[in-house]
Amino acid sequence: MQGNHDLTIDGALAPYQMPLDDFRQLERRIQNQPRMVERVRQALLDQAKAHSVFAQALGSPTPALPREEHKRRHSKKK
Repeated sequence: MQGNHDLTIDGALAPYQMPLDDFRQLERRIQNQPRMVERVRQALLDQAKAHSVFAQALGSPTPALPREEHKRRHSKKK
């Protein structure tokens, strides 16, 4: 659902043939276990980072500004 914001919970569950009540029960079990919540949260973050153009751009090195350009940009802020 993170990758497709138009996807409903029913649509997400359909390929797994999982009733909504079963999903909600599983969701409650996970929420009652803080370590499990953290594991799920981390898995979702890892997946989002792996598919994020922004995160991939952050992972690539950015060229450094020439010293003169760096000084010029920072002297304007004062």
